[in-house]
Amino acid sequence: MKKVKSTTKALLTTPVLLSLASAANADQAQPSGLSVRAGVAYLSDKTSRDLTQNTGFAAGLGYQLQTKGMSGDSGQTSLDLDWSRHTGNSNHIDSLSLSAVQRFGMSKGKGSSTYFGLGIGWYRVNVSVFTPSTSAAAASTSSDTKNQVGGNALVGMNFGDKTFFEIGYRATATVNSVNANAWTAMVGVRF
Repeated sequence: MKKVKSTTKALLTTPVLLSLASAANADQAQPSGLSVRAGVAYLSDKTSRDLTQNTGFAAGLGYQLQTKGMSGDSGQTSLDLDWSRHTGNSNHIDSLSLSAVQRFGMSKGKGSSTYFGLGIGWYRVNVSVFTPSTSAAAASTSSDTKNQVGGNALVGMNFGDKTFFEIGYRATATVNSVNANAWTAMVGVRF
């Protein structure tokens, strides 16, 4: 019960803290380039979802580089550190990535604008699978980690200069025959 209360408290306070941080930086003339995002991840493979649960938690940090994109002033390049975790049935699937992401169609204005992005980077996927048995002594857990190049694609919308929403797809490693590719939906704030 204590764990449920602390999780609920964290889920309720995170949006408030993000809103306060955004409001505190609202008068800042030049953004720092940092962003924070959080949301849900949905494994694209049914077998992988059956091992854990349909939705997991996703979070990320980004740092916008001071460069011009391939489409001139309308593109932005960032370094993104993203993490997702799916747990359930005594199993877990963790994915950690560090990617260079190019976002296109981003306009600098007060209104809402849409954009899309593509990224490539290093992905570390850890899968832990519990194998039950009729005897407790024979039950086992196998765990494996794989590092490899992966990619992501996203579509997003800016709501003013600070707040944004992104839906993305991450293509990453298969570990122990478990496919860790996932859809994500995240809300974020730029500082």
